[in-house]
Amino acid sequence: MDFRQPINETPGPVALNVAIAHRGRAFIAGTEDGFKIFQASDARQVHAYEIDPPMGVGIAEMVEDSQYVGLCGGGKNALLPRNKYILWNMADKAAIHTMFYPASIEGLRINKKFIMVTFRDQVKLYKFPSKTREPPQKLAEYETERNPYGLCCLGSKVVVVLGRNAGQVRVTDLPHATNTRFFPVHNSSIRALTLSTDETLFATASEKGTLIRVWSTKDGAKIGEYRRGMDPATIYSIAISPSCLHMAVTSDKSTLHVFALPKRVEAMRAERAKAADTYAVEGKAKWGVLAELPLMPRIFTDQYSTASAPFDPGEEREYWQRGDLHAKPGQGTTAPIPGLPDGRPPKGVIGWLTDHETFVVNAGRVSYWEHFLVSQNQDGTTTLTNAGYKNYMTQDF
Repeated sequence: MDFRQPINETPGPVALNVAIAHRGRAFIAGTEDGFKIFQASDARQVHAYEIDPPMGVGIAEMVEDSQYVGLCGGGKNALLPRNKYILWNMADKAAIHTMFYPASIEGLRINKKFIMVTFRDQVKLYKFPSKTREPPQKLAEYETERNPYGLCCLGSKVVVVLGRNAGQVRVTDLPHATNTRFFPVHNSSIRALTLSTDETLFATASEKGTLIRVWSTKDGAKIGEYRRGMDPATIYSIAISPSCLHMAVTSDKSTLHVFALPKRVEAMRAERAKAADTYAVEGKAKWGVLAELPLMPRIFTDQYSTASAPFDPGEEREYWQRGDLHAKPGQGTTAPIPGLPDGRPPKGVIGWLTDHETFVVNAGRVSYWEHFLVSQNQDGTTTLTNAGYKNYMTQDF
């Protein structure tokens, strides 16, 4: 529950959506009148573009270290129809590229080399245009299972998308997008998906939300399986730290979990005489020696988080998109936003600053940024500490 008192009752600025840059150094929020970019380390606003008259941006995706952002419409008064996106040049304050489709867009990912557009049951991959006004070259098109959340991961060497069947993932090598591998990762539909910064690992969670699994992008080998809890939950976000030391997970339980990932092969070469496995996990299972007894139930043998802490998603009011004072009788409380089928703002979006610093960002009217520190204690345990929070849309601490 949010016990903080509002500064005033006038509806404040709203973040319709939020996305974190690939290296985690910045994040971008689509708003009801444009978009804003913030420095990830302190949530300080570094760029803003306001549309006059106000029109909503439901997806805003940064091309890191460049002047380009990808934009899709959303909210009560959308900038664009659901089947259109634009590539925007912030320096020139103009669209350099526009694309229309017969179906509604659910997700958009962009980097300096590629553009990926996600639909309800399909993804399209393009080469990023090398010249201004040059149309992107389509490289591939894939059918997927039902994907209302627009899940996909775009790197410079691989792309990870949903497969054709529930619980299946497709990994495709770039730049030619010809070598494709299918991996079954869950028995039910996938709810969360992430790719490590070095693109060697990807992590998944199903709609059940009890287990998070980590896989190799090269051959689909399961690197680890981690238990968030026994009761079902909606996984909001998964993120792997820059050197693949930790994995962070948030859910609708308003808890941030941090898991210790296995040592990488490169770091274990000196230990091969002692270690029997290719990977070794730091720490012990939650139940200690009980986990080592034969025929014990999985609740005792599963790998649990090494540390956890609550995060504050805030309590959104019914008319969060426009504000209570602007709602009219009979008017719908929310308007469509790409990749958000329930119309609720995304919460618990995770980014990593370093291997020992992570942050959580929430969209909506309650747009909190929270900073967490991951520290190792002398006894070998891990502590997750909340180092501060801020409403990034109002810049209030």
